[in-house]
Amino acid sequence: MIGDIKRLLAGEPFVPFTIHLTDGGVVRVPTLDHAIVFPSATRLMVTHDDDTWDLIPGFQISRVTVDSTPQVA
Repeated sequence: MIGDIKRLLAGEPFVPFTIHLTDGGVVRVPTLDHAIVFPSATRLMVTHDDDTWDLIPGFQISRVTVDSTPQVA
């Protein structure tokens, strides 16, 4: 799953997506600036506009859904 997220983050134009977690939670990635994959590719950090963040281990990701329209600059 982390590989899929890396490809989404590298895509042009960027398309927002949602990460679905094994515990039923969801984390939305609205822009490229909101997410980073750790160099080890085992974790992902998603930041939010209120300066909170989620640190997500790859094994907790059950699926990723992609929005239907690219981000408009």
